[in-house]
Amino acid sequence: MKSPLFNIDKQLQEVGLADSAGKSIDNFLATMSYSFAEYVKQPEWLWQQVTYSPRIWDAVRRDADRRIWLAYEGIELAVYGARKNCGFIRTYRYRGPSIAAGVSSGQAFMRTVAEVFNDEYSLISFFQTESTIQFFRQWSEEQTRRYAAPTKMAEGRISNTSVEKTYIIGSGEGCLVCGKRATRYAHSTVGCNAAVMFMLQLCAQHQEEVQAHPSVLAFMNIVFSMGLDLSNLVKTTAIPKELIDPLSEYMRESLGATSVDRDDRENGVHLTFAYPSGWQWKLRLQSFTDYAYVLMDPSGEHRAKVDSAAHHPEVPFGPDHWHVNATKKVKRDTILPSFTYGLPLFDFTLLNRIARDKQAILPNGHN
Repeated sequence: MKSPLFNIDKQLQEVGLADSAGKSIDNFLATMSYSFAEYVKQPEWLWQQVTYSPRIWDAVRRDADRRIWLAYEGIELAVYGARKNCGFIRTYRYRGPSIAAGVSSGQAFMRTVAEVFNDEYSLISFFQTESTIQFFRQWSEEQTRRYAAPTKMAEGRISNTSVEKTYIIGSGEGCLVCGKRATRYAHSTVGCNAAVMFMLQLCAQHQEEVQAHPSVLAFMNIVFSMGLDLSNLVKTTAIPKELIDPLSEYMRESLGATSVDRDDRENGVHLTFAYPSGWQWKLRLQSFTDYAYVLMDPSGEHRAKVDSAAHHPEVPFGPDHWHVNATKKVKRDTILPSFTYGLPLFDFTLLNRIARDKQAILPNGHN
């Protein structure tokens, strides 16, 4: 099966790289290449990308390692070679509206570029050498090993929160900044209902540097020279009190609850979301690292709990964890990683699933 063309425009716009130089664009995509490996079919070592933006096309074309004209198809390719942090050979092509004269002209093209191939198949045959395949497979195997833990984290976030897409970003031996062996990772999540999470592979030194920035996105802004104006970003460890009420109403609708009560205490804001069935979600929100969500049945019995207490070091991706059977009627509780944020705006996906599994709300949404 031939690989589909990957449209790079949306990803570049999301991180503010649409106006960057071609090398910066390709370097950013190369650091995320492992996240897209599953979409590359045949040949396995060739990542084919497309842009509909004249500005992006001009940038990647200008900085390409090689510029190639496919005579039969009548298209130009900007080619970037495989390297240590990206085993793919990467090609870019333009499919937008007609731009400057000569860009789509084979005659004008041949005056500036020497490499011409009959068609795409002859180009693939040229690059498909034993060394190309071996280099890619060694890189792919190493990435699979290196990204095992971040991949599980990403899968957990997609399963249990409003995150729909994740990008794992690294370089060299792992660390995005220096290329040394990555032992840590940091992440930023953008959006709400269809959130996107960026995960950065880092060494211990550069993880400390990330902490000095208001967000991982602000750190990425410097590393990739994105040019984003993030001066208004403020680092916070908890939900601002003035946002609790609008958040509560949004959560009430998201959970399908009929009412919500707020009680401010020393150990945090307590929110109670009630269903007509008598079941309740009780949320305690002190900070993003100090929170608890408890599902209670009509008798007041705890039936499930998600919290951040560091009581279960044996649970991976902690300290956030999920008590599947919190009731005292069960002799042995099952405790799983929750992958939650401590921000209900992201975490309601898991809360909804738990409520349905416990039949606090019925599958059709009626209580």
